[in-house]
Amino acid sequence: MKLFTLLSLLLTYSYVQTEAQPLRTYIITYQGVFNVKHDLDKQFRPYRSVLIEQHDASHFFMQPGQMEGGVNEVMIESDTSFRVFKQPSANKLIFGEPDLAGKEKFYEDTLHSMRWSLSEEVKQIDSITCKKADAWFRGRHYTAWYAPSIPIPNGPWKMGGLPGLIIELREAKGDMHFMLESIRMASITDLKQNPVMQKNHPDIQAYIIYWQKLIARMKGMAAAQPGSDCLTCQTAPSIQIRRWEKLPL
Repeated sequence: MKLFTLLSLLLTYSYVQTEAQPLRTYIITYQGVFNVKHDLDKQFRPYRSVLIEQHDASHFFMQPGQMEGGVNEVMIESDTSFRVFKQPSANKLIFGEPDLAGKEKFYEDTLHSMRWSLSEEVKQIDSITCKKADAWFRGRHYTAWYAPSIPIPNGPWKMGGLPGLIIELREAKGDMHFMLESIRMASITDLKQNPVMQKNHPDIQAYIIYWQKLIARMKGMAAAQPGSDCLTCQTAPSIQIRRWEKLPL
C-alpha cells in the first residue's frame, strides 16, 4: 500500500470545502478478491477497483466479471461488473450492471442502509490508525476498518456511512475482501454532471422484479425444451442466478 502519514494529514485538513473552492477529487484504489461461486463453492478472482471521491459525489467501479456456462447449466455472475454512484446530500445511490444482452442498466437504492456497530478496537494498517465496525447487509456480515483521520464517509461498493474512509472491508466468510492500495489527487469534472446522476432511475424493487421475471422466463423456456421431463426435470437445464446480495428472487 502506497500510503503516507502526510497524505492522511492532507485529507484531514483539505476534504471539507465550499462550493466557491476548486473541486477536489481523490482517486482511491482498492485491491481485493471476490468469490465468483458465492455460497456454492470457492473460486476467488483478484481484481482492482476504484473509488472516485468528490465533495458531494462519488463513483465506484471494478473490473467486469465473467459468465460461465455449460451444456445443461446457465450461471449468471454479474456482481463483479457493477458501478455505484453516490450523492450524500440527495441521499441518493445509483448502481448499474449489464443485463444478459450486455446493456448496462441503472437502479436507485438506499444510501448506506447498513447499520454499523462501532467498536473501540484499533488496528494499524500501514501508517493509518483504523477503528473497527461491523454490519449485516442483505444477508451477509461485514467487518470494516475505517480511518477517522481521513474524513471521507465512504468506501468500496455500496458501503459507507462511517466516520472515516473504509480502509479494509471483509465479508465474514472471506468471500469478498477489499484492501486500500493508494490515494491520489486528480482533476476530474464534477461527478454530479454525469448523465447517469442527472437522470431518474427505477428503484431497487424494480430491480428485484426484473430478476424475478427473468428467472421465470428462463425456467419457462427450459421447461419447453423438447425432451425435457416435467416430472423429474432430470434432463431440463438447471438455472442458477448467483446474487451477492441476498434479495427475494
